Amino acid sequence: MVRRIRLWKALLFAALGGLTGALLSAFQSARTSRPQGVSPPPHSSAGGAGPHGRMGASLFDPHWLPNPLPGDSDWDRILDAEEVAFGILDPHDPDQDSNQELDGLELARLLGEVIDVLPWWAPPDPAPEEIVKIDYSQWGMELCDVCGEQVNMGFIRVYNPWKDLGVDLHFIGMHYLRHGSFVFDGSLHEGRIDAARLHDVLDDLHRLRVTPDADGDLLENGEEVAIGTDPLEPDENGNFVEDGRDLAATMLAQIELLPSGPLPDRVYKVDHMAFGLENCEICGGVYNMGFLEITDPVKQLSAMVYYVALHHMEHGSFAFDGTVHDGRVDVPRLHEILKDA
Repeated sequence: MVRRIRLWKALLFAALGGLTGALLSAFQSARTSRPQGVSPPPHSSAGGAGPHGRMGASLFDPHWLPNPLPGDSDWDRILDAEEVAFGILDPHDPDQDSNQELDGLELARLLGEVIDVLPWWAPPDPAPEEIVKIDYSQWGMELCDVCGEQVNMGFIRVYNPWKDLGVDLHFIGMHYLRHGSFVFDGSLHEGRIDAARLHDVLDDLHRLRVTPDADGDLLENGEEVAIGTDPLEPDENGNFVEDGRDLAATMLAQIELLPSGPLPDRVYKVDHMAFGLENCEICGGVYNMGFLEITDPVKQLSAMVYYVALHHMEHGSFAFDGTVHDGRVDVPRLHEILKDA
């Protein structure tokens, strides 16, 4: 079996999802979740990211409180140790994607977006098979010391069932996170969100590591050379999501749009269902033990992707681990088939 290694480097929202990017299926599928903090006591609206777009800040936001802790070499509002924990951030470069916005501010808002769309879980309902949030609202309100907005005085818990790990975030902290600040200041609670701990909770164990992978972006060095990406650059498009996760999300979207075949002159897919089921070793999800065949008849190339491997691609990983099949998708071959699809 492919060994399940605890992921230290991630990024979605993204993610993570992106934490973005793909982070991913959680970020897209949970957009119908109820607003943050909706519960018996009245809450303020979820709000947005303040007067700033995701790709750059045009105005100063007074919610950007100074970091009370030492250890931020590039003054980008995220600690050096936290940048190292995320794996794709440079503690000596304050604006890695060169969009005129400090990395800490941008990352805080991205994490806020990821958390906002996580599905809710209400114990003692059946345990979830995905990262969730739990509402611990209280009968009382507090004010933001910057803008005066009212939020519930309670908190939410972001919970990762695969790690049995959680982190508690005050609603006032979430208010500041959406504005781009890990530091928060309310009439009852003040402090700083632990970005490294939050990253660890949001990290998805389906994203299995691979070696050799010099930049830790979930793609082997040889795979990157074959498909034309840089094996020493983990985030080539600067969206805070590892290149492997980005590519898995892109390929999966292409596969979903492929027509069923066989066809004589365009890329197609064929389902090969088997008489049996297997489980994902990470979350226990049940999948047919067969595979999807993806073919380019012009290039006379085919790739076989097990259904349990497609499940791992949804989580941003080309490596997969099921009770019947484990291994790794042939990334260069699949890339060659899909690049002209």
